[in-house]
Amino acid sequence: MATQVAEPRYARRKGRVAPTAMESVAVAIVGGGQAGLATSRELTKTGLQHVVLERGRVAQTWRNRWDSFCLVSPNWAIQLPDGHYTGPEPDGFMPRDEFVAYLERYAAESGAPIHEHVDVNSVESLAAGGFVLRTSAGDIYADAVVLATGAISVRTGQRGLRHCRPSWSRSTWTITATSRHCPPERC
Repeated sequence: MATQVAEPRYARRKGRVAPTAMESVAVAIVGGGQAGLATSRELTKTGLQHVVLERGRVAQTWRNRWDSFCLVSPNWAIQLPDGHYTGPEPDGFMPRDEFVAYLERYAAESGAPIHEHVDVNSVESLAAGGFVLRTSAGDIYADAVVLATGAISVRTGQRGLRHCRPSWSRSTWTITATSRHCPPERC
């Protein structure tokens, strides 16, 4: 839905005013994993217009985990809003593919307004309030933004992993994406 937004709410880029028609929502959620989906579920209950932007598919980060991955919390601990675990093994540990299927069902049942395969390239704060999200599918204006991209979603450049040097240590640490993990016999 394209909405006309007054020019003062737009950020200026290189001295020009940005176009004045773009999708407009109350809340933009960046990330289609369990945090983004749970947030969407709660916003839906309140009737607040929102969108979930996911650079891959729902639960993409979980899909990228190694083949034998399983949750380290028992299944009974899965307690997303209106989506508690109801399967036959409450004391079991859900394997990766089963957890991905659970999140897909949760997204479908909640009717989350998910836009898959949309990269969020930047989020710009506007002086008059709100934000502009520059995405691969076009710009989106939002009154509020929820970043639900996970604990280690650090990107530098297109594909690089960030090397960090903690202030309390002289050594260099490397953050390794779980998608690059493999069993020792295959590395």
